[in-house]
This record gives sequence, C-alpha cells and structure tokens, in this order.
Amino acid sequence: MDLAYLRSHPHHLPAFLTHQRIRETPVGGGSITIVARRIDGEVELSVRDSGVGFRPADGARLFEKFTRLHPGGGSSYYGTGLGLFIVRRLMQLAGGRVSAHSEGVGQGAQFVLAWPVAPAEPS
Repeated sequence: MDLAYLRSHPHHLPAFLTHQRIRETPVGGGSITIVARRIDGEVELSVRDSGVGFRPADGARLFEKFTRLHPGGGSSYYGTGLGLFIVRRLMQLAGGRVSAHSEGVGQGAQFVLAWPVAPAEPS
C-alpha cells in the first residue's frame, strides 16, 4: 500500500499495519490475530503476529523516523524505517495513538491503534 495514499486515506491505516505484520510473519507457520473493540469512548484495534518480534525496550523506537530493527535487535533490517513513523503521525493527526509490544525476539509482536469514538450523527 502506497504511503502517499495513506496520508489522504488515514482510515486505511489498519490495512497498512496488517500488511506490515504479514510481511514480518513466517510463511507457512505464522499467525495474525486482529481484534477490534470499543473501550471507554475509544475504538481499539489490536494486530498480533507470531513473527520476528523485538526486544521489549525497542517498542517505542519502532515509531522513530528511519528506525529499522532486525530479528536480533538493533538496525539493518529491510524497509525505509518510515512506515511506522507515518502510522504514528497519522494516528496523532486523527486524535488517536499507536503502540507496539513484544515479549522479545522470536516472540511475535502486538500493535494497538486507538481512536476516539466518532460522535453520533443527528438523525
């Protein structure tokens, strides 16, 4: 999915994030779980994979510009290092937030997007 397209269509962020999780999940043996729910005035979307994971301390770093992590931690992994930076920025512009969690390298990862619930339109 093209990042320029995401800038003008932020509601496609979940699909973009899911595509990234698919890319990080082993072929033929991985899994991806997507859960959406409403919690305290917010809509939360969780995308969990059984992919390469990352060190717990690196969760916040994933959203920094040009940050790339490889399975052993650190950098030098494929990609530009802009995808999650753009996701975070677009979520902020939409009044939401995104976070990343992993139990460690080889343990998969979970990304959580949360937006305020849109006010109901008058009927």
